Parts: sequence; structure tokens; C-alpha cells
Amino acid sequence: RLETEAARAVSRLETRLASYEDVLLAASSLFGASREVDAAEWRGFIEGMRVQQRYPGFRSIGYAAVVPEAELPAFAAKLGPRGEPVAVRHVPGFEPDPGGAAWVVQFVEPLEENRVSLGLRFDGAPAQRQAALDAAASGAMQMTATVKFVRDGAPGFILFVPVYAERPVPLEPERRVAATAGWVFAVFVQDEFFRGALGQMTPELAIRVYDDGVPGGLLLFDTGGRAEAETVVRRTVLAGREVRLEVQPGAAFPHANAALADVVTGAGVLLSGLLPALTWLLQ
Repeated sequence: RLETEAARAVSRLETRLASYEDVLLAASSLFGASREVDAAEWRGFIEGMRVQQRYPGFRSIGYAAVVPEAELPAFAAKLGPRGEPVAVRHVPGFEPDPGGAAWVVQFVEPLEENRVSLGLRFDGAPAQRQAALDAAASGAMQMTATVKFVRDGAPGFILFVPVYAERPVPLEPERRVAATAGWVFAVFVQDEFFRGALGQMTPELAIRVYDDGVPGGLLLFDTGGRAEAETVVRRTVLAGREVRLEVQPGAAFPHANAALADVVTGAGVLLSGLLPALTWLLQ
């Protein structure tokens, strides 16, 4: 049963990310269908998709544009939701390379809670830059390593899906990167994401999740309350990020097993009683 539950935990993570990918791909297609998407259209799309109601867990969902350095002042002058100026600033602690194109958050929803993200330039932040480049080169959704959010310093991760300016999309990774006009992205608080996906499996199970892309494996999530040392290990790749799950029996695991044993015993007794009747009917 512990093996089965460990496989189910992996499946819950993969299924949840797949549903998020559907939202980001739909948002990416919005830019593919329209040459000019404004803040009102973006808000209307997110509200029409009912993202907050149907896909719980998003802290924000937005679009970041690739802006040539020479066009950055004109871009910032009308970046606000009503065309007002917004200051473009880099992720604290990470200076962008001078002369390179700027990757700037152009739209974000819900706007009121995440206004601080508007105008954020993240091409100088290593984790965001790597995930965005991997998404652009592969054409697939990519997840960052753990980052601290500008809004409140909470640890989390960001999902990126590329938007290409060229149709059809080039096959070569280098040409895909060059043709990238921007990214649709989604922001998640790490603990909230894993608790939303795995929290219902406690207290029967104790689950630890590690990022195996980091030397030694960085602990991402821990339910705590482990009752026994027996451990089942499962590995998976979540949007390009290698993770390891260690699943152990939790405090309620023995009781759940006992209940399952009672069900099996009851079914066995019932079948034993029905077999003579079935034999008689066949005769």
C-alpha cells in the first residue's frame, strides 16, 4: 500500500502541473491569435478562464515581453494598465547585462495584489533566466528553481511558456530562442503548491519533496510527523525540474491499514457465503 500511495503522490503532482500547463498554453495562444494584446484583453481572458476558481494555487499569472534596450523607455512610458508610465526595475540583487534585451513583466493578474511585479525586469536573475531560455529553446513549459518573490520574500517557483513572434515556430532551438517575443508565466508559493497537491494524503502519509537538480537535494516540502523509518522513494520531472519524493507511513497509516484489512476480511466472508449458492445455481 505504501508503494501505491507513493505512486499516487507523484501522479497528483504531475496532474496538477498538467492542468496549469493547459492554462498557460491557452494564454500563449491568445498572443498567437492577436498581434496587439492590451491589459484589458489580458484581464478579460484570465477572468473568462476563471483561473482563480477552476485552477487553485496561482499567486499570479502574467506575460513578460522581450524589449530591445533602445525601445525600453518608450515601452515603460505606457506600461501601466491605462497607458500610464511604470518604472522598469530589475530583480533585487541581480543586475541585468548592459546592452541586452530586457525581459519585462507587461501584464499580471490579479493586478491589485501583484502590482509590484509590473515592470519587473528578470533577465538578470539566474533562475528565471535559465527557465525562460529552456522554455524558449524547447517550446515546453519549464519551472524555475526556488526563488524568493519580490512581493513578500516568500519562497516559490515560476512556470514559463514561450510566445513566438515567428509562424510556423522554428524547429531549431537556437532559432526558437531568437524568435521568442515573450513568455506567459505563472507564480506559485512553494509550500502552498505542494500542500494543495499532497496535503489530503496526510496524516496517513509523511512526505518530503526534494529538488534533485541542486547538489545534495534541496528540501522543498515536508509534511512532518513521520511515525516509522520505512521509506518509499519516487522520482519524477516536473516541467524540467527533477524532484524526489520520500514517502513514509504517517501517524494514521496503521489505522487506515486496519480499516482496509477489515474491508478485505468482510469481502472474503461474503464471497465464502455466496460461493455455495453460486455452485447450487450452476448445478
